[in-house]
Amino acid sequence: MLLKLLRGPVEEAADTFARLDACLDELRGPDPYDFWRLASSTVRSLRERAQRNGGALDYIADAKRLYARFNLVLADQAHALSYAPRSLVRATLALLWRDFALYGAMPEDTDHVDVLRDYGLTVAWHVAATPESEAAWEEGAAQAGEEASRDAATRDLGVLRVNAAAYEDFLQSAETSIDALVERGTQANETGMVDEAAALSAANASHRLGAAACALGLGHVALLADTLGLAWRRVAHHGETHADGAEGATRGIDATVPERAAQMLRSMLHQAAAGIAPSEGRGSIVALTAMIEKPAQFTR
Repeated sequence: MLLKLLRGPVEEAADTFARLDACLDELRGPDPYDFWRLASSTVRSLRERAQRNGGALDYIADAKRLYARFNLVLADQAHALSYAPRSLVRATLALLWRDFALYGAMPEDTDHVDVLRDYGLTVAWHVAATPESEAAWEEGAAQAGEEASRDAATRDLGVLRVNAAAYEDFLQSAETSIDALVERGTQANETGMVDEAAALSAANASHRLGAAACALGLGHVALLADTLGLAWRRVAHHGETHADGAEGATRGIDATVPERAAQMLRSMLHQAAAGIAPSEGRGSIVALTAMIEKPAQFTR
C-alpha cells in the first residue's frame, strides 16, 4: 500500500491516504506527546494545504516522504525501540509549523494549532489562506500602518517606539489576563492541585497575551508569556492524578513556578506602563523551562 502511494500519481492516492490515516489513528496513544499524534496532524495538514493551493504537488511530496519515514519508525518499534528519533520529531514538527508560521491559521486549523502549542510553538490567527492573499493582506497592512504612523501619537519604551493607541489597548487587555494568571497560580500554590480545564484556560490566556505583546513589539513579554502558556499545558497534560480519583484533577505540581512567572509578567507590564523597556524575565523563563522539561510522572 505504501509503495503504491509513493510511486503512483497524486490523483489516485486519495483512497490510500485514507487507509494510512486510519493506521495512524490506530497507532496514536492517549499521551498528548505521543509521536503518532504529531505524525497524523502533520500529514493531514500538508494535504489540507495542498487542497487550498489547488493540489500543490510539493505538499503532497512532503507528505509522501513523511509516510516513508514513519514506516521506518514502525520497523524500529517492532524491534523494541520506544521512541521516534529526535531528528524525525523535529522535522515533522517543522513541516507542521512552516506554513502556519508564514500564513497564519484559520478556525478549521484549531486541532493542528493545539498540537503546535503542546510543543511550545504559537501561530497568528489569520484570514489569509494562500501566499497571494497573504501578500495582499501584508501590503494593505503596511499601507495602513504608514498612514497611521503619520497621524497617530506614539509612545517611547526605551529604544522602542510604539503606537500610543495600540499600546493603551494592550495595557488594558494585558492587565486582565495577568490578574487571572496570578490568581490561577496562587490558587494552585495554596491547594497543591488544579483541574485540567483550568490549566488549559490559563495556557490559552498566556498565549493570547504573548501574541498581543509580540504584535506590539514587546519581545521579552511575549517570550515569557508563551513559555508560561507551555508550562500550563504541561500541567494540564501531565499533572499527577488526584488521590481521591476526582476526574480531571491534578496535583504534585510546583505551582510556585507559574505563580512567580505571572508576577514577573505583571512587573514587566508595570514597567511598560511607566514608559520603561521591560526586563528580560530570564530567571522566570529558566524556572519554567526546568518545569517543562521535567519528565512526566505518568501518561494518560
